[in-house]
Amino acid sequence: MKKFLTSIVVLLLLVSCCLIAAFPTSASDVNYEDWDIIDGVILEYLGTDPDVVVPAVDEDGNPITRIDSRAFLKNTNIQSVVISEGIETVGNEVFQYCENLKEASLPYSLKETGYSMFARADLYSLVIPGQLKRVRHDTGTCANLSRVIISSGVEELEYSCFYGIFEELVLPKSVIKAEGYFRPGLKQSMSKFELYILNPNISLGENNPKASHGWYDSIGPIGPTSYGYEGCKTAITVYSLDNSKVEEYVNTYMIGKVPTNDGNILPVTFTAIDQAKIDALEAENLANSITGSKGSDSGDDTGADGGDDTGADGEDNTGTDVGDNTGTDGSNSTGTNNNNNNNAGNNNNGTNNATSGGIDTTVIIILAVVGGVIVLPIIAAVVVVIIVLNGKKKKKKKAAKVEEPEEAVVVEETAAEEVTEENGEE
Repeated sequence: MKKFLTSIVVLLLLVSCCLIAAFPTSASDVNYEDWDIIDGVILEYLGTDPDVVVPAVDEDGNPITRIDSRAFLKNTNIQSVVISEGIETVGNEVFQYCENLKEASLPYSLKETGYSMFARADLYSLVIPGQLKRVRHDTGTCANLSRVIISSGVEELEYSCFYGIFEELVLPKSVIKAEGYFRPGLKQSMSKFELYILNPNISLGENNPKASHGWYDSIGPIGPTSYGYEGCKTAITVYSLDNSKVEEYVNTYMIGKVPTNDGNILPVTFTAIDQAKIDALEAENLANSITGSKGSDSGDDTGADGGDDTGADGEDNTGTDVGDNTGTDGSNSTGTNNNNNNNAGNNNNGTNNATSGGIDTTVIIILAVVGGVIVLPIIAAVVVVIIVLNGKKKKKKKAAKVEEPEEAVVVEETAAEEVTEENGEE
């Protein structure tokens, strides 16, 4: 019985811990001395913690919607960051020169960013959320960036928006314009770079074949790649539909025209893929994307029932599965498992974004409350009943022990009386 009661108590404690963990971080859990916040805008991060969660509300519970320019500029303490759901805008150079920042998780709510968001950081993986329509230049110019996921919903890529050592990049069907080259670095260590363009009618800058962005003028044609480092021998392959604008562009502006710093020309090949392959890649990319909840009636462009343009169903990586990214699964994190370019499923990060897609926070709260109201009283009632029954059994045993000596005395007295009577008769 003692073992059974102990098990009940342990179960009760476990349930309580789970219910507590189910609730999201509240304003009272944030050290607001670390933040300079005015009118819903984070002006600067003043703390020294290596792992940072950007709050979604201020000290008074009012929503935060923007991170101002350079709020984390040159912060060498920060190693990971989770931008909470609800943040819609990020300014210029927010995480620029954060040299030890290796993991970042972006929310689906993010709609606009400035330039050089993670320039010169040390990210290994980055997932761009689908509600961010335009990716600004130098968003992910990180020397060790080895995994990039462009979520379904993104429409435009500015020049030089990504840089690193990633060997594969998929542009989903939603991307209609690549304003300039998004250079993969093309370092000596890279043997290949594979680019999948799923929208055969994408605009790659064919009307402006020469770059016109400052020092980029002397590099060569604008487009999916720019140049390689000295000694680089990276083989570049571009995949898209046969007889498409992509093929025409590659033949006109890339083959025989992508130089290295020492004057060599990198090998470029166009390889045709069929519609079935494009649809499969789109579905896989959607599964790894940060998008809105599938099947919702919110009118969200990326939902499976919300008029999405991708033509493919999939699960987003914003639930507990976002590891790479993230991370997170989740990703997403942006975890450090970045070399798996084909099956890049986790977003954001070993670190999960609290509310991007997946199960809604409100649902979690409701489930936690219902569990607290129903489960805990039932367990408490069972414990009380067991204790009461156990108490009754103990009382009966005590009563039985008290009665047994009295019966023995009666027997002894009766036996003594019988002996006396026999002696008297004699």
